[in-house]
Amino acid sequence: MKKLTVLTVMIALVLVSCKQNYTSNEESSTSVKRAKIVQLEPTAEAIPVYAAGKIQSLESIKLSFKTGGIIKKLHVSPGEYVRQGQLLASLDLAEINAQVAQAKSNVEKLERDLNRFRKLYADSAATLQSVQDIETGLEVAQAGLQIAQFNQKYSQIIAPNSGKIQSKMSEENELVSSGQPIYTLGTTEGVSLNVGLADRDVVKLRLGDEAVITFDAFPGEKAEAKVTEIAGEGHPVTGTFQVELTILNFPYELKPGFFARATIKPGEQKPYFKVPMHAIVEGLDQQVAVFIPAENKAKRVILLPKHIGEDFFTVEAESANELAVITDGASYLSEGDYFETINE
Repeated sequence: MKKLTVLTVMIALVLVSCKQNYTSNEESSTSVKRAKIVQLEPTAEAIPVYAAGKIQSLESIKLSFKTGGIIKKLHVSPGEYVRQGQLLASLDLAEINAQVAQAKSNVEKLERDLNRFRKLYADSAATLQSVQDIETGLEVAQAGLQIAQFNQKYSQIIAPNSGKIQSKMSEENELVSSGQPIYTLGTTEGVSLNVGLADRDVVKLRLGDEAVITFDAFPGEKAEAKVTEIAGEGHPVTGTFQVELTILNFPYELKPGFFARATIKPGEQKPYFKVPMHAIVEGLDQQVAVFIPAENKAKRVILLPKHIGEDFFTVEAESANELAVITDGASYLSEGDYFETINE
């Protein structure tokens, strides 16, 4: 059995409500039916897009060690401000120092061997191939020394930029692997809210569109925001499109990870009609049927909803002309029925 859509459920509730409010006249089968007509005017008022997500810094960097090992010291904690070039963490260097020493000794030995074989070659006591083999071995050993020294250098975490430590993911004396995040560093002032939107919502937005954001941490407080980034493709797992909202002028400190809700107002909106939900008489997959007045008769038309609200749905306004729909009493009408207008 197919699952009922939200629109189908709404239609069922509307029809039940109409039948409770309007009863057929059993005394006279020839009496004229009564119904209410609502005149709709096209509007371009923005229909908000609602979303939720977590606060994060405008820019942040995950910091890790180049090599794996045991953490010897973590020098800073979350919430601290650090300057560029500051030492943040270091590994126990016993193993990496031994690797550097081993690589140096190997280079020094091959340098001595190369000097000796060059002298022997000059005295015709060694072949050219022997000298070349040692030269190649020396180059390989020197490369190995450079690798060991590079790993030694990056067995410490140095702040690449000034900023604020947002989070710490490991502890001292913990064994970590190469590339495992240790800190998250926020490198710029300001925070943003990243939300995932469905394709039908993301197409409504443009860079610069305004938004209002509320926070569970600050009930009743609102922050202004603007759309500053819209993803060019959907997330490979969720299929949603990431939209970044930069928060403006909020008097309280917003920590990364705070939960927030956004109401985004699209700057551009095509004209549409706002049709009352109780005008619906039938649902047809993604379409709905309503009655419109045609010379005191009910005429059945099919509409394609673009947006579903709490008590209304919208359809595109193809012209500036008004649209009249029958609401109260529509469920008792059939195609071509005469009716009497009960508008006040």
